[in-house]
Amino acid sequence: MSITCPPHLAHLLDHITYEIPKIVPQETTYDSFDALCCEAIIYRVNTVLTFFHRHNTDVVRDLPPPFILSPQFAERFALVIRKLIYPILSNSRQLRLLSSTINYKSTNSESFWTYIDDISKAALKLVWSTTWENLKPVEIMKGEEIIHRVKESTKELRSLLQPASPNDYDIPHIGTLEI
Repeated sequence: MSITCPPHLAHLLDHITYEIPKIVPQETTYDSFDALCCEAIIYRVNTVLTFFHRHNTDVVRDLPPPFILSPQFAERFALVIRKLIYPILSNSRQLRLLSSTINYKSTNSESFWTYIDDISKAALKLVWSTTWENLKPVEIMKGEEIIHRVKESTKELRSLLQPASPNDYDIPHIGTLEI
């Protein structure tokens, strides 16, 4: 069965081709469990972000892409994890317990996740979300109005996620809802 359409709509039947980026786990040896764990978390986040980095080279846009579509955002987000998130995560009891069960010298950022059981996953998710919650601005009652006081860590988060160039990506103001 052949599908025909008017000539001015024929382009709609063409197959869309786009580049699909691949994320490659680092095959390095790590000098500490913390180095491995931090890179494993970044690897896990990047597996999600790279899904959105698909692009068609034939499409040219004048506007910068939304942040989630930009590989530059993934790099900046990895920096946020290294500087703001992981130092707090590393203090959790669950990670300290994991450090005694994983040989960090023979594990890479991808295989790290095979050692994590369901209980550890739930604990890590809880610590992850709590860490992000702590970055939110603090609400203070001043008289009858609510004032949001921005923490230094929130200011640092905002500055780390700003694009190096305005054409790299477009990101909304980072407030309570965005965090």
